[in-house]
Amino acid sequence: MKIIDLKIYTPAKDFELSKKFYSALGFELTEAWAGDMDCRLGGSVFRLQNYYKKDWAENFMMLVGVDEAREWFELAKKVIETGEFGNARVAEPEDVGDSTLCHVWDPSGILLIFISEPTAGLMNQKAYIIWFSILGIIGTLFGIVYAFFGLGILPVSRDVLVPWGNGVYGATLIGFSVTIFFAGRHAFRNNDIGLMKALLFGTFAWLITEALFSLYYGVYFNVAVDIGLMLFFGVPLIKMIRSLRTTV
Repeated sequence: MKIIDLKIYTPAKDFELSKKFYSALGFELTEAWAGDMDCRLGGSVFRLQNYYKKDWAENFMMLVGVDEAREWFELAKKVIETGEFGNARVAEPEDVGDSTLCHVWDPSGILLIFISEPTAGLMNQKAYIIWFSILGIIGTLFGIVYAFFGLGILPVSRDVLVPWGNGVYGATLIGFSVTIFFAGRHAFRNNDIGLMKALLFGTFAWLITEALFSLYYGVYFNVAVDIGLMLFFGVPLIKMIRSLRTTV
């Protein structure tokens, strides 16, 4: 047995003000059951409810692991200094051992503790993001060049260009399918909306581009194939994303 989903319910003294506060901090708000609001950031989510008990709220804490607590301090300080959020406040970051903590109190008195730990993985996270972003951009640019000018621009003998091109296309399709196999299973098994969106956008970018070139060159059967694949991939992804956003 395993837990599929877990949400905590948090109180709100002024529901609309709390919604505005968490939205300003960068949370994505989606309506949940009975008018409550899911506050989602990355793969984490809590449920804000229109209910308040003073003792409960002022003894309610959430520990939030982040990549850089000081950046959250700067964001929370900027948001709170607008003066729009009543009793919301933020304390200066403090270092405890190797960790950095930032304490933020929301308008209802809930304590948010943002904590970051300088592990090697987190320290290199931004570098990895930049690296993979660069690789993605380079790959996209090469794809545009090949789409418009063909593989014939490469130093490949014309005798083997077509069969070699077939092999390259087949290898690309194999690689994409293996990625779908593992990433898709992981996304649905872990209810990972971020990964589902990445799969949806990436798949549609590929199939729409391919369909447009097929239409231009008059290969109409492949346009139908691409539309079918968009439905096969897109429908379950879109349905699951919507379901996770509105799940009770």
